[in-house]
Amino acid sequence: MRYRDKIREELEKWEHSIRLESFWQTKTKRLQEFSRTLIPKSVQDTITATIKTFMSAVMDGSNFITNFNVYDSQSTLAECDYLVLEKFKSYKNTAIVEGGVTGAGGI
Repeated sequence: MRYRDKIREELEKWEHSIRLESFWQTKTKRLQEFSRTLIPKSVQDTITATIKTFMSAVMDGSNFITNFNVYDSQSTLAECDYLVLEKFKSYKNTAIVEGGVTGAGGI
């Protein structure tokens, strides 16, 4: 099986899973809209501002840490996928360490 065929098959599975998720997304959206009516607007605004600040810090840190110069426009799909999987491995290891530190701090 060629690499592109394998990727196309994975993409089709992903698209199918997205269609299944839409049912749960509508149910979740209704629950969120209901819970939004229970929380005062000032609290919602505070939470939104906090999350925006946090995400901005995460994105700035990501841009600082990640080196996107390794991707070349001449690279093949397989080469780009390999680089992404290697990056995922490093993120996974970082998350494991962070989780361990957080768990140890909780003890």
